[in-house]
Amino acid sequence: MSAATADFASHWPLIHRGAVHAQTLSALAARPFSAALLTGPTGIGKSTLARQVLAEVEADGRRVVHVLALRELREVPLGAFAPALEFTPSGAAGDLSSRLSNVVGSIAEFHNAVLFVDDAPLLDDLSAAAVYQLVRVHKLSCLMTARDEHPLTGAIQRLDHEGILERIGVEPLTNGEVDSLLEQRLGKPVEAESVRSFHRRSAGNPLVVRTLTEAAEEQHTIHETSHGLVVDEPRLPRHVGAIMSEQLATLTAPERHLARLIALAQPVPVELLAETAHVDGLRASGFLVDSSGAISPQLTIFHPLAAQLLVDEMGPVERQQLADEASAVLAAADDEQLRFRGVLLRVRYGLAESAETLAAAAGFAVMVQDYGLARQLALQANELLELFQSCLALGTAESALGSPDAVESFERATALATSEAEHALATLRLGHHFAIRLGQPREAVRRAEEALKRLEDDAARGILDADLVKWRSMAGESLAMANPSAESSDGLARLSALINEAMVGAMLADTVATSAAVATARPLANEYRAQIPFGDDLLDLNDFLVLVFDGELGAAEEYAVLKQVSSRGDSRGQWRYTAALIALHTGRVVDAEASARDAVFELERRDFTGLIGAARALHATALAQLGRQSESRELLDSLDANHRQDAKVVLQAAEAEAAILVGDGDLDAAAHVVVEAATTGIAHNHLALSALTLYSAVRFGRASAISDQLDGLAATTGSTLLQVLHEHVDAVLSGDPERMSRVAERLDTVGLTASARTLWVEAAGSFGLRGKNERARACLRSLEGSGRGLNLLDPIEYRMSQDDALTAREWEVAKAAANRQRSAEIAKNLGVSTRTVDNHLSRIYRKLGVRSRLELASALAELIGRAH
Repeated sequence: MSAATADFASHWPLIHRGAVHAQTLSALAARPFSAALLTGPTGIGKSTLARQVLAEVEADGRRVVHVLALRELREVPLGAFAPALEFTPSGAAGDLSSRLSNVVGSIAEFHNAVLFVDDAPLLDDLSAAAVYQLVRVHKLSCLMTARDEHPLTGAIQRLDHEGILERIGVEPLTNGEVDSLLEQRLGKPVEAESVRSFHRRSAGNPLVVRTLTEAAEEQHTIHETSHGLVVDEPRLPRHVGAIMSEQLATLTAPERHLARLIALAQPVPVELLAETAHVDGLRASGFLVDSSGAISPQLTIFHPLAAQLLVDEMGPVERQQLADEASAVLAAADDEQLRFRGVLLRVRYGLAESAETLAAAAGFAVMVQDYGLARQLALQANELLELFQSCLALGTAESALGSPDAVESFERATALATSEAEHALATLRLGHHFAIRLGQPREAVRRAEEALKRLEDDAARGILDADLVKWRSMAGESLAMANPSAESSDGLARLSALINEAMVGAMLADTVATSAAVATARPLANEYRAQIPFGDDLLDLNDFLVLVFDGELGAAEEYAVLKQVSSRGDSRGQWRYTAALIALHTGRVVDAEASARDAVFELERRDFTGLIGAARALHATALAQLGRQSESRELLDSLDANHRQDAKVVLQAAEAEAAILVGDGDLDAAAHVVVEAATTGIAHNHLALSALTLYSAVRFGRASAISDQLDGLAATTGSTLLQVLHEHVDAVLSGDPERMSRVAERLDTVGLTASARTLWVEAAGSFGLRGKNERARACLRSLEGSGRGLNLLDPIEYRMSQDDALTAREWEVAKAAANRQRSAEIAKNLGVSTRTVDNHLSRIYRKLGVRSRLELASALAELIGRAH
């Protein structure tokens, strides 16, 4: 065990179960009955989760009453309420039975109390009845736990049948959660194959993860490598093995043989198992159970510790023989993942396998983002025979793991390519390595352009076209569509072109085109997962952007949260980034800073789409808006020259720069930075992101500086969100409180509640024909009363300047209007919309205190006269 491991040996970390934690808190706040039942197998973490929830409940000032359910107390009436004797009135006397009866009555008087019953099915009948009365009659909140193997009976079952209990299943840990748990415990990252092994062996059961980890620590099976800590499989501790051995003692020899085979290969589809009679018998006895969530029945041993004991009790020779038999069972499956597991069994137990099979398995490991395993399998394949597929998988794995050998492996794959399509695919992966992993998009462009000169087949050229567009954009060139010849082809080139079409459509805020491209690409993304492992992730990102630019920010955030929960390792950073983006633009800057920090951390480890620069700039923006300007500046300075060529980074960095300048009080300079960056973004076809960057100027009172650009973008794209953003600018410039209030309602509807509140505040303080705007004041009261405005923070929000001086554009409009030009004529001459001209005129009239063009002419003449 390493020194770092020893330092962590004195504690065991906890995993926060976000979704189920929130669901439990919500259940305890429900009305009229607030009762929740956490269910799951032994060791799944029900009691730990309950304690975490109850700690929050107590922090809110509520009293928790512990009810002790034990099998040993079932013969003691109300014995479960013994821990609650502290609630007995001071000086109360009598025997234990009387005091227990009194305590139940005392608890009923605490209306803010929460009952906690661990292992509720083990309550004695009288205690269960008391719990029923306290929940059903006195409406006390109650949190219970129950193991899956303990059925509900009596009064607790009645609560369940009456629909009062909200059943909440506690799910096993994901592979990512096991990874986090091991890293926290051991103090260093754990190599991916060890994490996967722990997840498989424990079935995601936290208690089993802990048992195996402590066994590995005691048996010194943990050692460091360049790819993280490797944890070799430990044997189960003696006391655990003794407990499980009692449950295995009843198995016959044939049943034991079958159980051992399943323990090695689980979960195993029922149809792959020949010994039907033994399978049926083991299922009937509860020794074999169906895997939860499986589409077709798949069998596992009833508990992961029992499965581990079955493996441990075999000698090396018998284990190898069973592994050979189990791998043959999995190889017969019509399922790529099951066949892959069969190959892993052979590798794990030293059985021979062909180079072709190992290379295919390495490619599958890349597809499921297990890069440590992919590297291991590819190296084993190459020891037998170097193949294109194994070298390609090796290069991809080395690239993901940050190995300097990746370029050499990709070049070896290129040399082994037997077709133009393989040559293009190797160049694609190499270009991705340079552009994304090394941050050198120009080198990626150079390599791709050289390859294209040698490729004659349109389909092969199409494989490179789409990513070449992205790399050029990252290198500072304009975002454009891929080669049309690729769009009309089939297969991989078609998928590449569609992904490019969706990406460009999203950046142009053309949500119709984006949605169509995504829908067409979905089946191809599944078909070509091995060649483009991130195809689905990129399409998901474009689905998210469609929701954003269609003005459905609430739905977009829900989508992003769902993807965060279900995301694979490489896409975590992408979804942390989207969460930060939504939080920033909806006014939750504290949340934005935390999510952006997480996004940077994840993307520094794994970034498959080149978002790290934009994520750092986004983090810098949130920091600056929170007043942490020195930290923001330091983060901006960390952006290298390659990052600053990417229009996405230019735009987001400008928002951070502007926020810093606003903090320094230089609002005009902030507006100039935003406008200049948006001009660059528009020139590179990043219309949607340019609009969001421009919109940031509204919050610090420089709406007039960005009105024309935003007007053009809203008209060009037709995006609902961009239209609402420009309506906000129009409303501010009009100075009409009724209009401001109407637009604020629109902003609130699309999810921009912070902006809506700002506009309502301005409208509520303005004077219209009927005095202060009551509609805006009512909306503000409703917002604050609902609690939706509590977490909103807009620290760079400033009132519009009350200076009467006309801006340069307002002078142009004023002089034209004074010369009796119509609004449409002025708009045409200035290259803006008629609505923009009318908004300028409204602001000019208000500043100069005039009501008509005739009065405007006199006012201008007077101003010019004063100037001379």
